[in-house]
Amino acid sequence: MDEKKKNFDIVLSTRDISVVRGIKHLENAGNVDSRRSLTFLFVDKGKIKLEMNKMTVVGKRHDMIVCPPNLILNNSKTSLNFEGKAVMLSNDFLLSIISNVRIKWVKVFNNRMSPVIHLDDDFVRLLDIYERLLLKRVTMFRGRMFEEVVTHLTLAFLGELSCYVEREGNTGDDPSVPVRQCDVLFKKLITMVNNNISSSTMPNRSIQFYATELNVTPKYLTHVCKLCSGQTAKELIDSIIINRIEYLLLRSDLSVKEIAM
Repeated sequence: MDEKKKNFDIVLSTRDISVVRGIKHLENAGNVDSRRSLTFLFVDKGKIKLEMNKMTVVGKRHDMIVCPPNLILNNSKTSLNFEGKAVMLSNDFLLSIISNVRIKWVKVFNNRMSPVIHLDDDFVRLLDIYERLLLKRVTMFRGRMFEEVVTHLTLAFLGELSCYVEREGNTGDDPSVPVRQCDVLFKKLITMVNNNISSSTMPNRSIQFYATELNVTPKYLTHVCKLCSGQTAKELIDSIIINRIEYLLLRSDLSVKEIAM
């Protein structure tokens, strides 16, 4: 985007996490493909109206709009006084936390939930604290552990969000928002690969193995993965295994040789 035409400020941008604030005037912003990322859009002032896969969504002050991966956003319109901010998480980051029991991520990322969640005053103040903490942190010396710190702050934010969604009873069971069969299959594949990696000393990396377990052809499984994540089935399986390796290297007592084996 042309620097002169930007109507937002990038607070943070790492490989997996981006935070943008001061978003204004999204009128006729055109199509936005969110296939590769999950976006939380927070409305600070005014209103916004947009289409998510042809479903009209309206957000007002103190609303949060959840835009899961595999969505096309278009026809956005905002009131003149609109202001907002957004947190964007990469597909790789989502894959790395899917099996994290600390984050009840399904309740927040599930395509069946209403994409608009209204935040009460107490929770808005809590998010403001996180925002101020992050703003302060990015102005200080970053150091080699900076991205690790940002990751932990993001996990804490997602944990708080999960607690809020659970308290408000938004458990992801809104029947008015359709679920595509490919989304269900994609989530089953991710769960199956994660379970296989966690429980087996020799993780299975065969597309045929998972396709057989899911009762589909390898070609169709790859098609679903490309549609939902932009990756082939092989790339997806490899990325999950790589995330597991990174986790073991950082947080386990295993030697490099043991992890390699």
